[in-house]
Amino acid sequence: MSKSSFDQIASGMRDAIAISGGDSAKYYGPAPVAVAVASELLGLQTTGHEQDWEFEYATPDRAPQILRVYHRDLPLEVRQALALLLIASAEEQRAAADPTDDAEAIKALLASDPEVLQSMRFYWLEQARATDMPFVRLLLSA
Repeated sequence: MSKSSFDQIASGMRDAIAISGGDSAKYYGPAPVAVAVASELLGLQTTGHEQDWEFEYATPDRAPQILRVYHRDLPLEVRQALALLLIASAEEQRAAADPTDDAEAIKALLASDPEVLQSMRFYWLEQARATDMPFVRLLLSA
């Protein structure tokens, strides 16, 4: 995605979020445009019709890739979408007993972004969406 395309999408997202109120505390999942931008950043081929994008594209080896592209200059909705996929991929990594455990890096990243951390707590813990609840609680315990 070119810089100007990304900036244009990001600007549109900021406007849409401002209009909707952008309540990050009660987060029920990513908007399609956030999924599109996050997927583009990660080089994922998506259809735009994924129901549970964060589960469909979670893989044990995806966490390091997300950690590389995630940064605070991204719009909140994109950071939230990336965090969803990051946590789902961390669960996959743990279930696969992958020795490249990224839990500490993930925990630090989420702790550095309070808005995203709060929305992930709602999504994963309050809605009981985590498969490995103790592990996800650990990731979100900043």
